[in-house]
Amino acid sequence: MKKALWVTAAVVALICVLLLPSFAYGADKCGSFDRIMIAMRLTKTLYPELSGRELSVAFSVGYPSAGPRSFPTDASSLKITFDKIDWRLPGKEDEKPNAIPPQRPNLELPIYLNFNFIDENSAGYDVVCRPVIFMKSTESSQMREAENVINAHPEWSDAQMLKTARQYGLRYGPEKKAAILQLVLSKRLDRFYGPLRIKNVRFEIYGNAQKCKGCTFADLRWYVDAEEVGTHRMLLIIVEGFGGKITDLREYRSAR
Repeated sequence: MKKALWVTAAVVALICVLLLPSFAYGADKCGSFDRIMIAMRLTKTLYPELSGRELSVAFSVGYPSAGPRSFPTDASSLKITFDKIDWRLPGKEDEKPNAIPPQRPNLELPIYLNFNFIDENSAGYDVVCRPVIFMKSTESSQMREAENVINAHPEWSDAQMLKTARQYGLRYGPEKKAAILQLVLSKRLDRFYGPLRIKNVRFEIYGNAQKCKGCTFADLRWYVDAEEVGTHRMLLIIVEGFGGKITDLREYRSAR
C-alpha cells in the first residue's frame, strides 16, 4: 500500500514539473530525470488531449526493448503507458473497483509512447537530449478498421482505397498537403530538435509494400522530411491521416 502511494505521488510530482521551461534543444548533457521530462513535454505537445484527465501512468524500458508496463529504466530508452485507472489495491484485483471519476470522451486507451535517446550514428552511441526515435505503438480504431478492409482487397485501385478510407474517417488525404504542413509547423518541434526546414511532404496509400492477398500494405499516412538546420541530421515526421496525429519521429543522417 505504501509503495503504491509512493509511486502515485512520484508520478504526480513528475507531471507537475512540466511547468518548468523546456531545455531539450541546445542542452549538452542531461540525465535520466531530464530525459523523462523531455519525453513528457513532447507528449504534451503532440497529445494535448491527455491533459486534465485522471489516468494511470506507467514508465518502463522502451523501444527497441519490450518489457513490463512498469519497470526500472535509466530513460535512455523509455516507454510511457497511459491507461484507465484501476482503483483496486494490489493483491485485491478480484474486488469490485472503487468509483472511477468520469472521463471526457474521444480518447482511446491504452496509449503506448516510446522514446529512444540513443544516437546510434554517433561514435560512442551517445545518449542525447532529444528523442532520436519517438513512436506511438497503438493505432486509432478508425485506422485499424480501414486498413483491415483495404488489406483484404489488393486488387483495388488507389481511388477505391481512398474512397474506403474516407468512409472510415480519413480526414487528411493526398489533397490536404497544406493542412498537414500547417499542422506539423504548429507543433513547434524546433523546441526539441532546433530549427527545421521542410524538404519533402508525401502521402502514401500503400507505400512500397507489396499488394497481395494476405499482405499488410495499407498505409494512409503522411511522411514529412525536415532538415535539422546546421547539422547533418534529418527528421522524418509521420502523421496518420485520420486524426492528423504525429505518430512517429525518426532522425536519420542526410545524404550530403
